[in-house]
Amino acid sequence: MAPPAEKCNKVGPCYNYSEMFIFALLSCIALVQAELYDNYYSDHRRQPYSFGYAIADQHGQQHRQESANRYGGIVGSYGFTDDRGVARRVHYVADHAGFRAQVLTNEPGTANQDPANVNVVSNAYYH
Repeated sequence: MAPPAEKCNKVGPCYNYSEMFIFALLSCIALVQAELYDNYYSDHRRQPYSFGYAIADQHGQQHRQESANRYGGIVGSYGFTDDRGVARRVHYVADHAGFRAQVLTNEPGTANQDPANVNVVSNAYYH
């Protein structure tokens, strides 16, 4: 909407710059929103990753390692050894076939039992 002719001091068409500014501002906002929407929804693929750590102190050692592929498969291990030599290591896989773990330990009171898809391998010393 152009201002009344009596307020226009120019030769040629008169423009209402406040309306043009509002239009330009709204156009920029719409473009930014479209870009944010596109970035948020464009990539839902699983991303591969890998991490791990190992620590040791006067009380023993701990470690963990895990990796995942872009298809959702995860493999990893974690464990500890205390200052008396009691140890547990767990190796696991989680993929399209479910979760599977193998526990290697010498903890007292453990035995070679395999509950709930977990393979326990114990070499605990019995008194």
